[in-house]
Amino acid sequence: MKTGDLIRFRETGILGIITETAAPIRTKVFSAYVDDETGEEVQVNQWFPLDYLLECSEPADYNHSAITGGRL
Repeated sequence: MKTGDLIRFRETGILGIITETAAPIRTKVFSAYVDDETGEEVQVNQWFPLDYLLECSEPADYNHSAITGGRL
């Protein structure tokens, strides 16, 4: 994973974009989504362990019609 890559979290469908890496152990991801419980728009810029992202996310593309869940 590198800065600028678009990912999708498998369980939630939320999209994220890699904004920064502190190789080889941490990666910062920006995500924007609507919270299902509150209905509020949420924007998060959060650090994740690289191992976690490799296990829980997958590459995504910019074809929004094919993506369910999160959005940019």
